[in-house]
Amino acid sequence: MEFIRAEEGHIMQNGENCTATEYSTSSKSINIAQVKISDRFPEIGVMWNTKVEEVAYVESGEGVVSINGMSQSIKQGDVILYKADEKVFWEGEL
Repeated sequence: MEFIRAEEGHIMQNGENCTATEYSTSSKSINIAQVKISDRFPEIGVMWNTKVEEVAYVESGEGVVSINGMSQSIKQGDVILYKADEKVFWEGEL
């Protein structure tokens, strides 16, 4: 078992529109972060993680996620899973 306390998070500013609090684990296959997006992230183009699958839970707000060119409306309570190397961008107040 591994327990990570809230104060162990590292805040990162990923451009103008995205703030992430990342939490390190001992696993190389799990990425944990709490992310707040305002407008579009990334601001231009797409992002992708080459190492791990990611699960996103929409804590609040609504918007659109685009994965490999397929867009989906998302809102509070939705869960999104995307695999390593999938190209993603987010739009909205999330």
